[in-house]
Amino acid sequence: MPLSEKARFLGSLEIFSDLNEEELADLDSIADEFEFEKNAMIAYPRDMANRMIIVREGRLFSCHRDKNGIVRDSRSYFSGDYFNDTWLFTTQVHTDSVRGAEPGRFIFIEQKKFLDFLKRNRDAIDYLALSDEANQAAGGSPVVKTGGRFKSLKLLPNEIIAYEKRRSIAVLLFNIGWPIMLAVLLISLVAAFLGLSSTGARVIVLLLALLTLFIVIWRVIDWTNDYFVITSKHIIHREYNLQKFQARINKIPVDQVQSVEVLKPNFFSTVLNVGSARITTAAQTGTVIFDNVDNPAEIQDIIEELRAETQALDEGQVQQDIRALFDKHFDVGPGYNKVKVLADDWGEDSTPAEVMGILSQLGRRLTRGVGTKIISPDGSITYRKHPVTLLGRTMWPMLVGLFLIILIVMFEGRIRLFFVGLLFLNFLWYIWKFEDWRNETYILTDQLIIDIDRLPFFFGSSRKQAELANVQNVSSEKPSLLANLFNFGNVKIETAGASPDIVFESVGRPNRVQRDVFQRREAFKSKQRQSQRAQRRQEYAVVVDVYQQAQEVNHIPRRI
Repeated sequence: MPLSEKARFLGSLEIFSDLNEEELADLDSIADEFEFEKNAMIAYPRDMANRMIIVREGRLFSCHRDKNGIVRDSRSYFSGDYFNDTWLFTTQVHTDSVRGAEPGRFIFIEQKKFLDFLKRNRDAIDYLALSDEANQAAGGSPVVKTGGRFKSLKLLPNEIIAYEKRRSIAVLLFNIGWPIMLAVLLISLVAAFLGLSSTGARVIVLLLALLTLFIVIWRVIDWTNDYFVITSKHIIHREYNLQKFQARINKIPVDQVQSVEVLKPNFFSTVLNVGSARITTAAQTGTVIFDNVDNPAEIQDIIEELRAETQALDEGQVQQDIRALFDKHFDVGPGYNKVKVLADDWGEDSTPAEVMGILSQLGRRLTRGVGTKIISPDGSITYRKHPVTLLGRTMWPMLVGLFLIILIVMFEGRIRLFFVGLLFLNFLWYIWKFEDWRNETYILTDQLIIDIDRLPFFFGSSRKQAELANVQNVSSEKPSLLANLFNFGNVKIETAGASPDIVFESVGRPNRVQRDVFQRREAFKSKQRQSQRAQRRQEYAVVVDVYQQAQEVNHIPRRI
């Protein structure tokens, strides 16, 4: 199917020039086109900036003013110019005002739609001509960088990694340095007292060398698998205990951080600029320590920057809400209108990307969870324990049943009937164990986290639940080698107030469950903010109405 005129225009831009026709057609589907008049305001300073703006026709003019209202920078944007590709990956605030200098058209590409576009077109990111700042933002996006640690952390689609470090290399060198020095000392003693000509001395030296090599490799692997991450939404500490084959990921929301303390405990820490950052949250056990990292003060600076950015975004959202209220109250339009897409511009057939999206969604529905994660029509998610734990629960009934079957085959007469009766009782035992495993469920709704433990056949049940609003900290753990091999573990959800902490035990893909909880928490918080903004808009509407009434009756004196 031939490309539309808008898709061909997008393909002519430097940033999208290397995309193929299928990718351009998909990009066209998410690019919204608008017409604007002269002097139409496209963006105000401190507004939310979460979409790229491309001029297709006419001219846009941006102006940056300082706190005193003095113009410090200005620029005109003509057909084919665009700004800002960084907003495709991270949300910021406008620093300039943008208005229409000449009538024309522009295109919006919203961040969320673009990240979904990259999910559908995994190779497209390699063919985008991004700015340096956008490349840096894209490098921290889990949608773009999906391998290795980013995949195991299960970040949210719009989450950007701002900080990622392992423990200091000085710590690794110290941990592998002293075994090497000790080995050299012991080998020297062996050479001095026994010499290296005898077979026994050579064997001792070889064993010391192999033991030292094993310790060095062990320490390097252990150092490599531990790291600290700060994203735009969460603070994450991943710790892997190589001795127990135990992996633990502790993740807390940035908005729960109360204080950050930087510690350099001794002279060498100060000289090497190595120390720890103690991050305290509102949760009862909500202290996260980034220990033995280079330049620990950087962590404090990054968290403060994230707090400032969050505050600026909140203020920008409030400003947009108030402006939308004024526009609605005084019946003032935004100054630009969406261009309607003609039917023959696209055709009636679905694009290849849409067909592939439908097939991909169908495949995910058929294979998702395999019984360990069930999504109900109302949107709630039910988790069960991993099937491997079922084998552990029912192992003895199965072994006893196998033994009884062997006895039934071996014996005859009444003794066989006796063993058949025992086999029936053993079957009831197996059913009890199976139902006991099946009745342990964990439910995640739009508002609640629920832990249900029912005994088989209505012999009793217990239920714990907590509101998503009270979630302070969520940590996941794979406690053993078996858990790591089959990817199951525990998810501990810490809450504030009187609500009890909840533990999802032995669930499949615990990192994914951890992400699900934070996604639902983020969605719940977003609904709360929208409700609060709606309430504020009603209050603002009353203020505006009272002001207009007072102005109509000349109750408010004019400024001189």
